[in-house]
Amino acid sequence: MCRESGVEIKLMVDEDLHTARLMALNSGILRIEEDLQGAIIEAAEFRSSLKEAQISMSHKIKVLANSTPADKLLLVHCLRANNCGLVAATCTCIRDLPSLKEADVGIFIGENCADLAKEDADITVVDSNFGMIPAILILGRYVCTNIDKFIQLQLILNISAFTSSFILIIFNPASEEQLTPFQLLWVNLIMEVLGALFLAIITSAVKPESLEFHQVMMNCSKPTTNYGTGAPIITKNMLMNIAVQSMFQVTLLLILSMKGRVIFRLDETLLRTMIFNSYVLCQVFVLIISAIEITKTSIFKGNIRRNQWRKCFFVAGVVIVGITVALQVILIQIMSKIAHWKKLGMKQWSISIGTAALSLPIHYAAKLLSNSFQSFLIMCVRM
Repeated sequence: MCRESGVEIKLMVDEDLHTARLMALNSGILRIEEDLQGAIIEAAEFRSSLKEAQISMSHKIKVLANSTPADKLLLVHCLRANNCGLVAATCTCIRDLPSLKEADVGIFIGENCADLAKEDADITVVDSNFGMIPAILILGRYVCTNIDKFIQLQLILNISAFTSSFILIIFNPASEEQLTPFQLLWVNLIMEVLGALFLAIITSAVKPESLEFHQVMMNCSKPTTNYGTGAPIITKNMLMNIAVQSMFQVTLLLILSMKGRVIFRLDETLLRTMIFNSYVLCQVFVLIISAIEITKTSIFKGNIRRNQWRKCFFVAGVVIVGITVALQVILIQIMSKIAHWKKLGMKQWSISIGTAALSLPIHYAAKLLSNSFQSFLIMCVRM
């Protein structure tokens, strides 16, 4: 499971070289074809090497025999210096605590966990089961993927609202504000609540059967200032999605604001209510796009039952859309009586849903163009 998850395991034991090799082969950490020179070495040999040689050797080492906690700390330090990605260290005793502090992720495994170990570890597995590590990795990747989607949603809705309002004020200073502070507050509130609900639903829905949450404790007492890889929070794919959806929403809001009365033959008050309604529904479709994209990621491979996930996502999407529409209907009904809003008829609701639904084909069209452009560049480089 760890290999399938893209994780390379290194075994450090205080046993002799022959015993360490047998332990690694029997546990699957070391394969027969990997039993090459440099894969299994004595800790004394690694310890006595020059610093540059230690850093170079750290990536090749599979098993470190006759090792001490100091050797484990040295290997963790060399792996981080070698830029091998995120480095996680596991330990079962307090002697290995320095390795937990040095690693990007510290995992303490043990039933009788000392309070000191729990404070220094990022993750504590209380049932002494190393087999929980793959399940923890899967859960962590789900959470990170969902956070990325939630960041996209928040950036899209705020960028589109600010940009469209800014452009409208520049070209028509005498116009009224496109979206009122109350409406912006409502959109942020409903999307944050629904977004959090969405993340909670899919995180619990995609939980591997082998992962019991009461057996794993995520400790947040240790501040994280460095993630180890230096990877940006907003990736290129995220940036493309944010740019495409923001441009679409800005264009939609500007068209509705400037030409909506002529196109749909609506009065000003009814048009502003419809603009706000379309803006909210656009965010819902962005959330649906995120759900669809998550189901296509590589973390759904392996032992995960994809049909179950799709059913869960479908139900979650229907519930979220239903709650959003219901809240929108209730809000518009209330505000039409206590504020200068107007009730939307079936025609206005159809226009709002239809325009917001354009987010789906635009997303896939932009993705298709991006993939085609990348394939074209690769072909040009090969030529």
